[in-house]
Amino acid sequence: MYPEFYGKNEVKKVNIDYEVELDNYKNSKEIQVHEWMQKPARKQVHELKKDTAYVEGNYDYNIWYDKYLTDRNANKEEERPVSMYKCKPEVDTGYTKADKIEGKGTYFCNYFARGCCVEGVNCRFYHRVP
Repeated sequence: MYPEFYGKNEVKKVNIDYEVELDNYKNSKEIQVHEWMQKPARKQVHELKKDTAYVEGNYDYNIWYDKYLTDRNANKEEERPVSMYKCKPEVDTGYTKADKIEGKGTYFCNYFARGCCVEGVNCRFYHRVP
């Protein structure tokens, strides 16, 4: 941190130890990801459920109050619902159709990141952590 107070060798020793540790960490991560990519990506969800439904009166406009009928609940603060799905990289990561395409024109699957991809191996996007 302050090389003028310490010998320059000690500062270099700390930097070398840091670089070695960083290299070891990167190598272990590469090995782990390589093991994950040997198996096919699994289907995270078998059937995707939709929480949205038609609300009766959604498009009815009241000219006297200058509101839609569904605007009455807009001012209340609602708690966000807890997500039904969660991505587990250790289990869900694997190869997909995107890995077999030679071009680099594919992206990571947003549904995989949310934990709700129904395609699995047949998905056209990568199923791995970037």
